[in-house]
Amino acid sequence: MLHFDNGQELRRQQSSVEIYTMTDYYFYGDSSDFETILKFVFAEGTCRVFEAYSVPEHELREFHSWAEVAASWQRKDTTLSERWSHIRIWPVVASKRVRPRRIELSPSANLGTHRFELTAWGLITLQLNDITADGLRPSRIVCSTEKRAMKWAQSYPEELPPTDWN
Repeated sequence: MLHFDNGQELRRQQSSVEIYTMTDYYFYGDSSDFETILKFVFAEGTCRVFEAYSVPEHELREFHSWAEVAASWQRKDTTLSERWSHIRIWPVVASKRVRPRRIELSPSANLGTHRFELTAWGLITLQLNDITADGLRPSRIVCSTEKRAMKWAQSYPEELPPTDWN
């Protein structure tokens, strides 16, 4: 059973055990809505925007404008397709410390040897789904809550501590 706690935390209750997960906000929009959201993020100037996962065997790309994000949807050599985009937003004022994490890929998948993702507890993930032939699919904004980060920090010793985030 899922409960939404006043926009603060998504919590799954199983029997008497509470499992704290990510805060997820689902919404419907198309590329014009994504343009509005990302133009706002870029105009604020307090965040940096990256692809969530790099192209196999490439470094992570940083985006500096909505035009760069939109152009990436047209490229076939990226993790961003014409119909969806997976972006990480780094609110720099919250922490100066994020890092790319190398992900080893399975040789049997023939996708390359590795790729990277941007990782830290305070990042905001945007998963944007545009209109397809099947219709409109939900997009979402995801981030860790402080409570979740503190609870799970010991399970991810390679991550920077959640206390590093303001």
